[in-house]
Amino acid sequence: MNESDNNKSSLEVAQKFDRELRRSLNTLQGYMHALEEETLTKKQLDYVTGLQNEIDRMTRKVRAFGKVIDPKVDLVSETSSVFNTHETFEVLVAILKVDFPLIKYTLNKDPKISPQNFGDSNHITDMIHGISVLLLQHESTALSIILHLSQITAGTQFIDINIEAKNCSLSQKTLMNCLSENQRAVVSKSKFVSSLSLELSRKLIRLRGIEPEIEKIDEHTIRIGLYDQWKAAYDYEPKSIDQLSHEVQKKYHILIVEDDKLNQMVTQMMIQNFGWTSDIAENGIEALELYDPKKHNCVLMDIELPRMDGYECTTELRKRYGNNFPIIALSANSEGQKMKFYSTRGLNDYLLKPVKKDILHSKIMQAEFINQKV
Repeated sequence: MNESDNNKSSLEVAQKFDRELRRSLNTLQGYMHALEEETLTKKQLDYVTGLQNEIDRMTRKVRAFGKVIDPKVDLVSETSSVFNTHETFEVLVAILKVDFPLIKYTLNKDPKISPQNFGDSNHITDMIHGISVLLLQHESTALSIILHLSQITAGTQFIDINIEAKNCSLSQKTLMNCLSENQRAVVSKSKFVSSLSLELSRKLIRLRGIEPEIEKIDEHTIRIGLYDQWKAAYDYEPKSIDQLSHEVQKKYHILIVEDDKLNQMVTQMMIQNFGWTSDIAENGIEALELYDPKKHNCVLMDIELPRMDGYECTTELRKRYGNNFPIIALSANSEGQKMKFYSTRGLNDYLLKPVKKDILHSKIMQAEFINQKV
């Protein structure tokens, strides 16, 4: 076996490992959402919050792993939806606290920034997380994340993101080299996951067209500045997700196409928590038999299925019933080159596992043809 074959074999093993981790995390995330619906004591709520933070932390590491193991992986937004600015950054700080509990953290958000934005919050926080970990690994004693609205044009907000660290041992030149897409980090080689986070951060900086600015504020403080663009949610959609949820009173009936028993259960629990109902098909053949255009408002389609995969099933559903109903892929496959072309395969949208309840709800509510079924 030559080097090329070895590399291909290693990549396939890594991709399989990535998919299995995503499936397991999806199950854990589903159970967490179920717990959130229960009446819990304050102490139990603290446990749930801690577990959720750990799931978020592991999800971030799996996401970094999946996007870095394959140099061809696509970084096009995978979970674009309405996100809450405050909650998104509170979760980010909570994740950093788990890995670096002794650090003093400060989070300052400009009140003029829209509280609801549309985009991929994972991209934004992954980018900041990788930089923050790099700083914290090198003797920093305090970390501040400062968000400032520079200007807003036609709903597009131009955001100054400043990450400040006190007593960091890295020089400005070393930091710039670490953030350069063309140079591998020369630090923290022994910390594999952290290196993955930094690698993902570099890719996202390049993808978003950002040129980091690094400066010394004073003798003890170094600042990394990022200039990013966010779309205000109220300008992106004529109606917010909350408005749509309020206006659409009829209950949806969803067809879940999923072969994993635990993932069937957790997806069904989330649908039930929305006040909707669902049917389950375990493979593409069964989905074709079960789907009823007069009954089902939406199809949630796993991609890797026995007998007939999700792409084949989607193609056949479109042939039989047309395009007037949404099919959304829920996949553990992070191979972006395959998922990049989901729209050409008849899918309206896709989500990578693990899937959060609010994002799933947002995707279904935003599906182009959903209101035609109501």
